[in-house]
Amino acid sequence: MIKKVTNLVKVNKVLILLSVAIIAILLIFLVEFESTSNSSASIIKNETIEPFVQSLTWTTLVIKSDGKIVRLTWTQKIWIKKWYRVKTVLKWQATIFWPDWSITRVWPDSSLLINDMNVNKNLSWIQIKFDLEKWKTWSNVIRYMMSGSYFKESYDNWNMIAAVRWTVFELNLEKNYINAVKHDVSLRDEKKNKEYIISEWKVLSLTDYLELSKKYLDETWIKANQNEDINFIKDKVNQTESTIKNNYQEKWFIWSIKQSMNKDAIVEEANNIDELFYEILVKKNISKLESLKKIIRDSKNKELVNTKLLDFYQMINYYPNTEDNIKLKEEVTKLIEETALTEEQKNNFKEDFSKINTYNYLDSVKDWYKKVSDATKKKFEELKWSMNLDWIKNLFNQGNQ
Repeated sequence: MIKKVTNLVKVNKVLILLSVAIIAILLIFLVEFESTSNSSASIIKNETIEPFVQSLTWTTLVIKSDGKIVRLTWTQKIWIKKWYRVKTVLKWQATIFWPDWSITRVWPDSSLLINDMNVNKNLSWIQIKFDLEKWKTWSNVIRYMMSGSYFKESYDNWNMIAAVRWTVFELNLEKNYINAVKHDVSLRDEKKNKEYIISEWKVLSLTDYLELSKKYLDETWIKANQNEDINFIKDKVNQTESTIKNNYQEKWFIWSIKQSMNKDAIVEEANNIDELFYEILVKKNISKLESLKKIIRDSKNKELVNTKLLDFYQMINYYPNTEDNIKLKEEVTKLIEETALTEEQKNNFKEDFSKINTYNYLDSVKDWYKKVSDATKKKFEELKWSMNLDWIKNLFNQGNQ
């Protein structure tokens, strides 16, 4: 009898310890959730990476700011900082991965010096600048950069500066041209205080700043980079959707517990928006766009929804311009404009997004012509002419040449 009582006490102690452990774990989860689940929390997380350069072939030299030289061989990489110089030799090339996930490919026998590399944690503020000292580079800038942000590549001892905000472009000192592959590039002469705007598909001579025929382009180099860009964007899209899926599953377990205990209207609205982001981007349910538009337009938390929309747009800006992706980008940019906090901000968004969306439609007609629907082609025609902007008409006519 005493033995049975002893065993029962032991069992009860085990059950009590297990109960305490379970409660402790739940409390830890809830405390962690409380620390991250405020009105701006989201499964959409645009976070910086530690910038690095990776050698793609045999030899890349990285000269640190203190003069120390690091030699990289096949696939090796090293973290980079301001005032680091990257040099490729002979037939070897390298890729720089910037803190905002944009990339610059460095051709063999090239050299560049990093001058600025400042970003905040959520990538709402980005400043990247470097000087191409020799040969050529190809950059794919995947972020939409707001006021105060920039991505600049200079040459001629920092005098000539190519500035972009959401662009693929090539700077080629070997053949002496700059090529706006996707979207605009502005080229500024600091000594003469003069600026040139290079629209998509245009090639500008670095000698007299006149437009060049495309026969001057290095087609082998361009084709290789375009193929690499396809793989780069594909990998980035897969990584983005995998991250969102994991964040969603992790967040919803804790959120459901918290909501059952204490209703919070702001947090509930934020999480409803997140759920629609998940449905649209991961589950490819584009029909959920209508539900998203309704929540956004009914919301009284303008700052919250604008921030979440901008974060979401930063994740889809670089997505390939398929039929559904173009529709998604355009609708999200409209919502961003509608929820802008000031009239000035609204006008800035409108100017930026009208140009970006036009380019996206133009790219879709050019790159996906046999796949896009007549509705998309018609939409582009309406957009092109209804805006009554000369640059759009000239761009379209140039694209058909």
